[in-house]
Amino acid sequence: MATFLQGDFTNETNTFEYVDSILMNQQILMQYENLDFYSVHCIDTLLYYNNYELFTSLEGITDTTYYSADQTIVNSDLVYYGEAYEVINTIQIQNFVTPYGIGLSLCSDGFTWVYDVTDYKAYLQGDVDLLSHNTQELLDLTFVFIEGTPVRNVLDFKQVYVGNFGHYNIANDISLTSTKVKRNAEAEMFSVKTRTTGHGMAGDGNCSEFCPTYHNISVEGIQRYEWYNWTECANNPVYPQGGTWIFDRAGWCPGKFADTYDWDITEFVTDPDSIEIDYGMTQYAVGSGEGNYQVSVQLIQYGNPNFANNAAIETVIAHNDHDLYNRFNPVCSNPKIVIKNNGSETLNSVGVEYGINGDYSYNYQWTGELEFLETQEVALPPINWQEFTEENIFNVRLVNPNTLEDEYQYDNQYATNFEAVDIWTDTIMLVFRTNNFGDESHYQILDQSGNVLVDRDDLDNNTTYYDTLSYPPGCYEIRIYDDGEDGLNFWYWDGEDGTGYAKLRIPGAQYVKHFNSDFGSFINYQFVIPDLSYIITEELNRKYFEIYPNPNEGSFNLKLNFEPDYTTQIHIYDMFGKEVWKISGPNISSDDINVDLSSLRKGVYFVNINSGNITRTKKLVIN
Repeated sequence: MATFLQGDFTNETNTFEYVDSILMNQQILMQYENLDFYSVHCIDTLLYYNNYELFTSLEGITDTTYYSADQTIVNSDLVYYGEAYEVINTIQIQNFVTPYGIGLSLCSDGFTWVYDVTDYKAYLQGDVDLLSHNTQELLDLTFVFIEGTPVRNVLDFKQVYVGNFGHYNIANDISLTSTKVKRNAEAEMFSVKTRTTGHGMAGDGNCSEFCPTYHNISVEGIQRYEWYNWTECANNPVYPQGGTWIFDRAGWCPGKFADTYDWDITEFVTDPDSIEIDYGMTQYAVGSGEGNYQVSVQLIQYGNPNFANNAAIETVIAHNDHDLYNRFNPVCSNPKIVIKNNGSETLNSVGVEYGINGDYSYNYQWTGELEFLETQEVALPPINWQEFTEENIFNVRLVNPNTLEDEYQYDNQYATNFEAVDIWTDTIMLVFRTNNFGDESHYQILDQSGNVLVDRDDLDNNTTYYDTLSYPPGCYEIRIYDDGEDGLNFWYWDGEDGTGYAKLRIPGAQYVKHFNSDFGSFINYQFVIPDLSYIITEELNRKYFEIYPNPNEGSFNLKLNFEPDYTTQIHIYDMFGKEVWKISGPNISSDDINVDLSSLRKGVYFVNINSGNITRTKKLVIN
């Protein structure tokens, strides 16, 4: 048991002074090292105290004591470099929009586009990164390097502008502002190359894709060139496509190169040190929308032309089976070429020699006036269509420009493969039916001299027209136009236009040719009506049967191009007339017939076929 008692006590406070020591604040030391020569890394973090200890009292610091360091770390400079990076110089070679692929068929061979990239030669050497954005078709890009001398040497190339820019910023000189480029002291000629395509659809005008507007180039502060940035698409050689392929657009069409312009600014360059370039465009109307433009502007500085007297063939339009010219081929009328003056002297005349399959017996003398780099399409007198074979090569060359020797002959000749036109030995009829807008349709039939034999215009809606093409022997052409540039059938109108068509038929018999109704703006079709001698010769040369392979080693196939009957007999004879193989009557079918004569000696044999009024013999070679 505990007892607590309360007593009296007195509080008392006494003050005493003591001396104490305080360590300095702790320090942090981070140690770095150069590990890869373009950056530094922290490799350690150290904690340490200052070298002094402080003694303090109520009056403040009274004394200090120094302590020696355990180790010494030297702070030195580390030399390192920023991470390596590439200086990317983006050069646009071309602006190309792939075809609209819904329902599009380019067959197994695809479609080929060709574009001259001579001005970009300096950038197509060594290691080059090629960039092409595409999420639809499989593209194959091939560069063909042709050894020779260019028309003029590129001394300097500058990509002045490239990229995606808004319409408002271009029109108000916020983007693509005036830029000065250093002038090459040796340059004598100057050109600005532009490509501009509008994209985006907004506002009342669906701008920029469907907004036609003017764009311009200024040199040294003065506007020198202006163009209407608008491209017709309904004549596209890639047709029919899916989507809205027929609609005109701002500088481009699906399945075509963007419009490229080469503006000669030589006479406008006066500053000896620099060349000032500016790009502009007109402002849209209020409410038209605000789109954007893919713009490429390039300044190219050249030396003087390398030749004074040099005529060249730029291309062959017809005869040519190249994809780009399929709307104008095949033909039986005038071959068409494009000539170009690649010499500094004005081109006033040049001879043209041409023919097929290595023959140059056709001649034409061109006269005119072409300045340096100017071109002109030339229609040549027709080649006799009876000279055409199953495999044809059109060859053409230029001779004696300005009655002088051509200084550079490697660009004055051209050769193209081409197909022969249809030859109708039977009378044919054009059957043409309009859609709901007959007044948009118009067609003509012309002879080889360009005389109009049939001209139908202002046609009635949903009406069928018949024209029997019973004409003298010769070359003829059917031209079909649609003023609405949407053909006779286009999906976009959802049936509002209706459906028309154009076909060829043998009167009272079957249709023999169908023209695609989704053709855009026009169709050109040439054909031949032969004379009696051709019909007789063709009948004699007709391929009633084929031997393949031929020559062979004794095993081969016979293919009949007619329907055999009970009278059909096939005999094979040696060179002495001895029968070595035969088959007849019901044992013969229209399927390929395999024949094995490998047991016979090598040599020449003859295959003879008799069927009704058909009798044909062909040579067979066994190696």
